[in-house]
Amino acid sequence: MLKNTRQLTEGAVLLAAFAIILLLTLYVPFLGAIIIFFLPLPFMLFTAKYNFKGIIVFLAAAVIISIIISGIWGIVYLLLFGATGAVMGYLIQKNKSRPFILLISTVTFLISTVALYAISVGLFHMNFIQQFNDSVNESLKITTRMLKGMGQGSQADKVTKQYKDMIVTIKTIFPSLFVLSSLFTVYILQIVNFPILKRLGITIPVGKPFRELTLPRSLLWYYIIALGANLIFHPAAGTYWHAVVINLFYVLSLLMFLQGLFVLYYLFHKRSISRGFQIIVTILIFVVPIFLYVVSLLGIIDLGFDFRKRRENKQ
Repeated sequence: MLKNTRQLTEGAVLLAAFAIILLLTLYVPFLGAIIIFFLPLPFMLFTAKYNFKGIIVFLAAAVIISIIISGIWGIVYLLLFGATGAVMGYLIQKNKSRPFILLISTVTFLISTVALYAISVGLFHMNFIQQFNDSVNESLKITTRMLKGMGQGSQADKVTKQYKDMIVTIKTIFPSLFVLSSLFTVYILQIVNFPILKRLGITIPVGKPFRELTLPRSLLWYYIIALGANLIFHPAAGTYWHAVVINLFYVLSLLMFLQGLFVLYYLFHKRSISRGFQIIVTILIFVVPIFLYVVSLLGIIDLGFDFRKRRENKQ
């Protein structure tokens, strides 16, 4: 009885916290863009402690509160951040590893994103991909008219071709953007909320330092296959196979870059590089395009030749 009373009390407090965070997210400009990353916290706290039956009741109450506060937008935020937070908390309760929590939470966030996109297109006829396409086409028409008005007809044709190529590329890699944005968002949610959970008495699985992380070596073979398929078969733009190969290549390229960052921070640690210099180098990597390729090459070398392991063995 005491346990049920405590569960009800804590559930009510966490639902109230969720309502406040949701209100701030929706109705306070600028601050809402920061507060939104704390939306999963009440769900993590509850699902990390209580059984599945209690979690279902908690989520049902959160649905009602979301509808009361902001209708459809409340459900959108609940589906994206509430469901993801609930999955994170439940996996923490089951003492799963941090990489596993990141993977399953990313899949949850991705499924929620795709489901919301399908609902917005099917029920509300709101296709933000098509809206993006229309806005770019409108900008293209305005730019073309301006250039032709200044007597730059050949330049206008060149700009038109560049815009059209850009639209085709972006539309092709939208699946990759969905996956990568989901992974990035969930990673940020972990960074923001896990320390708070730990301070509140929740046991968080201990993860390896960033410099010690590594991806499966099999990803390198997938990367080589995707690269080879693109270079050898070069599927025509707009076809199904072109979309598959390009999206696979983009995702795997990002993973090679991520592996390269692991190696870079390993080298920073071994050389006792100062934190300030590490931050400057990291910023330059994202600003100067050639550094992206250098870091990706580091990742490929590490996966292919066990660079860090060989270095440790020599030492």
